[in-house]
Amino acid sequence: MTAGVHTLNAIKWSSQTDSDPAIDATPGDAATTGNQFRLADGEWHFNLDTRAAGMSVGKWELVATLSDGSRHRVWIQIK
Repeated sequence: MTAGVHTLNAIKWSSQTDSDPAIDATPGDAATTGNQFRLADGEWHFNLDTRAAGMSVGKWELVATLSDGSRHRVWIQIK
């Protein structure tokens, strides 16, 4: 998908069932710094600035929603 509006939300989980409200980490443009998507060699790349996004130590779920409506999730641990 080379065009469209793509969003990213970061959700901090304190347990398997409790989470904080999602942080909108949607990119502002297609540059290579901050929270921004860019297309390179047919692949989407994303640079997440965890400090600027307000993320802290803990377990996070990142949810990328592409313009076609598909959702892609990944878990990360910030130490």
